[in-house]
Parts: sequence; C-alpha cells; structure tokens
Amino acid sequence: MQFQASGSVGLGRQVQVQAVSDRLDDIHRQTLQGFRQNRQLVPQSTLDSAAIYVAKTRQVEQTVRNFLQKHVRASSWSKDGGQFKFEIGEADAVRIIDQWGRGVVYERQQGQVSSRLTPQDFAYFSRLQKRMQQVEQKTLTASKSQLEIS
Repeated sequence: MQFQASGSVGLGRQVQVQAVSDRLDDIHRQTLQGFRQNRQLVPQSTLDSAAIYVAKTRQVEQTVRNFLQKHVRASSWSKDGGQFKFEIGEADAVRIIDQWGRGVVYERQQGQVSSRLTPQDFAYFSRLQKRMQQVEQKTLTASKSQLEIS
C-alpha cells in the first residue's frame, strides 16, 4: 500500500491511498489477481501454517489408529526394513518411530503432542491411507459378491 500526499488550499492535506493493483499495468494486475485467487501461491501467515500442520498431524494420527485397530488388530506394528514403527496404548497414546534414524517423530501421550513429521512423512501416510481405503473397498466388494452367491 502506498500513500500519496498533496498540498491543498487551507490547513489540511489531501491523502490518497493507492493499492498495489492501482500502480500496476494490466498484465501485472491480472497476475496479481491470479495469485490472490490461488491461496497456494500466496505466502501464508504463521498461524495458517501452524493450523495446516496440526490438521495434517491429526490425519496422520487417525491413519495410524485406523491401521492398527482395523487392519492389523494389534497395539504395535513394524515391518522388517520398513521406515516406521507404530504403537498405540492406553487412553489416547500414539507413537510413531522412524526406524531409519530419526527416532520418535510423533507422539501423543496424556493430551500432549510432540511432532517432527516432515512433508515426506505426510506423503507416506497419505499413501498408506489411500491403500487402506483400496483394501477396504476390495473387502466390501468381495463380501457383497459372497452374499450374492449364497
């Protein structure tokens, strides 16, 4: 935002506020409008970034709980040579351990959350969630066809 002051007759001054878009030519104004419409291209505030990170970590936690409770039916799971070990415990306890050297990357215990999840971790858990949905869909389809045969 830019201000432009000009002299006037009398005691006061006239102040005119010029928006950024007022100072741009048509091509740059259209580019700016495009940026404003696409929030991914606009820098986010710290609060926006924190809220997005919290939402992603909640989704990861839900994916791990769902995986352990519905698919594995166990309180912990790790794959030989796999990157992560998952654990759920009493009440709301959840722990995700990176077995490739980073240690505990996510932990919820007694209402306290500690997270060191990275964008690569979020991508991993997103793929896991999609895979679980595919398995659930195949299971549902197979059980429906089994009922039709009976």
